[in-house]
Formats: sequence, structure tokens, C-alpha cells
Amino acid sequence: MKTPLVPEEGDIKWYLVRKTLGTFDQREVRKIVSKFRIKLLDRTIKMLKIVILAMCFETDISFVISELKTKHR
Repeated sequence: MKTPLVPEEGDIKWYLVRKTLGTFDQREVRKIVSKFRIKLLDRTIKMLKIVILAMCFETDISFVISELKTKHR
């Protein structure tokens, strides 16, 4: 069984992930992504965030998606 992705206050790994994912909400990043002629900008940015989250915690992308779905409900 995999450990759930639960953000802990003061955890340096979560701090770095939050900062990294926060940069994707900036206007400059949206401009850079759109320069590559990517049509579905919002969807692409969400996918990039999921991939980065999976990479940082060394887990599967499908696990991250399932965790996000359970947290969203």
C-alpha cells in the first residue's frame, strides 16, 4: 500500500513542491507554454503539475491522480 499524499506543515519537500507548482499559475509561464502552440493550455498546465508532483514524491502518475480525486470529493 502506498502512503497517501498528505501535505505536512514544515515539510521541506512540500514547500518546494508548492513553490514549483505555484510558478505554473504565473502569466509568464502561460505565455511560454502557449508559444509552443499548445491548444488546451489549462489542461496542459494541470498535467504538468501532476507529472511534477509524481516525480517529486517518486510515485506513479495514476496514484497522484487517484489521490487528487479522493481529496476533491
